[in-house]
Amino acid sequence: MNVEPVEILAFSPHPDDVELGCGGALAALARRGSSFGIVDLTRGEMGTRGTPELRAREAAEAARILGARFRANLDLGDGDLRTDRAAQSLVVDVVRRARPRLVLAPFAADRHPLSPRIAIRITSARAASSRTRPGTPGSRSLRRVSRRTARTRSSSTPRTCS
Repeated sequence: MNVEPVEILAFSPHPDDVELGCGGALAALARRGSSFGIVDLTRGEMGTRGTPELRAREAAEAARILGARFRANLDLGDGDLRTDRAAQSLVVDVVRRARPRLVLAPFAADRHPLSPRIAIRITSARAASSRTRPGTPGSRSLRRVSRRTARTRSSSTPRTCS
């Protein structure tokens, strides 16, 4: 799997969902110099619009047109998304390797049945990717920094975007 560091990492349930959900925003950000990657969690094999092979070809072409640095597919099973430890490790590995500043995931309240499961999976993978593995140098200091940062953020004045 070809994953490289990017500023933005967009996750989708199926090939074509990123294009439909945030393709315009990603294309505009790419034109402004931001780098992004796309990760499809399934091949879309349960879909009624084209075969998984056709969707893979279309997804690769769409990624090229949008300006994605990479597009990966984790093949976690459409319809019955795998949520085992191995599946979670795949997602965490992608986030660690991409090191994004911003992660885009489906809206948890979306009407598609996979969206809440994927939103939870991506949120927990993002949190897990920021921690070092237990027993490795720096794992204790990282936890201290995280707690300090959390206290600082909760006590600071809310900031607005301008």
